[in-house]
Amino acid sequence: MLGQKIIIARRFLERSFLPALLLLLIIGFFVAPNNKILNKFYYVLVLPTALLSLRLADYRWLYRLILLRYLLLFLAYLCLSLCWSTIVPEDKLQKYIFESLYVLYFVIIIITTAQYRDNWLAWLGPGLALIVTLHVIVVSWIWYSVNPLAVRMDGLGRLNSPIQLASIYAMVAAFCSISYLKGKDKLSHMYLVPFFISLGGIVLTRSRGPLSAILLITIAAGLLIRNQRSKYLIALIILIGLACLATEPNLLYSLSERGTSYRPEIWEHGWPHIMEFWIFGHGIATSSKVVINEQMQFLHYHNIILSTWFYSGIIGVLLLTILISKTIIYGLKNSSGWPWVSAFITGFICLLTDGDKLIIHPYPLWLYFWLPFAMIMAPSSNRHTGDQAMTSSLKSGTGGIGAPNRT
Repeated sequence: MLGQKIIIARRFLERSFLPALLLLLIIGFFVAPNNKILNKFYYVLVLPTALLSLRLADYRWLYRLILLRYLLLFLAYLCLSLCWSTIVPEDKLQKYIFESLYVLYFVIIIITTAQYRDNWLAWLGPGLALIVTLHVIVVSWIWYSVNPLAVRMDGLGRLNSPIQLASIYAMVAAFCSISYLKGKDKLSHMYLVPFFISLGGIVLTRSRGPLSAILLITIAAGLLIRNQRSKYLIALIILIGLACLATEPNLLYSLSERGTSYRPEIWEHGWPHIMEFWIFGHGIATSSKVVINEQMQFLHYHNIILSTWFYSGIIGVLLLTILISKTIIYGLKNSSGWPWVSAFITGFICLLTDGDKLIIHPYPLWLYFWLPFAMIMAPSSNRHTGDQAMTSSLKSGTGGIGAPNRT
């Protein structure tokens, strides 16, 4: 009797409690306020979720995941760069080690959840699309009830940076566009709703990087897939874009009035500092502040490649390039993962104009880079669970293909 209760409790943890915790963690990015006290909310959620997922994880199988090995190698090298960082206080040392663990935990949590929850892959994407759709509607309504339409929309709570907010919208829009293009049933037309609402949210934030990323990915995917839906989607984008310009003539000006946001100047002035230690980098804990003049000082390079090069040298850039390219290649092998591949590529493109560190405490970056990364690996997790169940049933002779019929 006790053994049966333990099995029931374990199944509840695997199939209900862990997915609920993870979903709560993701929703928290959209609704939790951004202050130091309530930021602890994330750590309270990450810790039990991580411990539970680690308890349920199949470590031998996880180690065989080649992408997870590349991730471990990249994180380990970034932590190793602490050894040659300039002036590393003890609290900074602990900070970066823990942040590396947080990222690793987050990835393993998603993989483990997908392994024990059969429909996790099926509903997380649409669920996230629904959350973002509601978020765009609510945030834009609140923001423009007190601000004129010409003002750039800021986020609320933790998503209070327009470009971070737009990057999440772009990631979800990319997922929806490929899900629509690949869909064969009428229900997949529903993905057009969150796609265009997310696209509208990006335009309201006036963030050119995420807007360019989603348009580039959608048009490229449409040209590659070349079905009736791709023509329909591209035509809709053009028509809605022209309609927006007709109703709001200043739209193009509002998107271009900030010019390049000093990105070329930041990269030009920061390049000599990269070249000082171009092989191994300055170390992850070294400040990457770029000073153009007394009035223009920037905390980082606003480019994930240049930032990684500054912190960890060309070796870190090569490790990051391998991790990203292997992830894309791996994801393209499984057609069910294509929407997440497009989301991952979109997130990476967004980081080319705003990226700093990839190891960080719970942060919007988790949603538009590490979440798609983990979801690309998750289909193999599902297959692994199925293979285990099949092997177990064959050994016990209770079912499966070729199992003896005992009736």
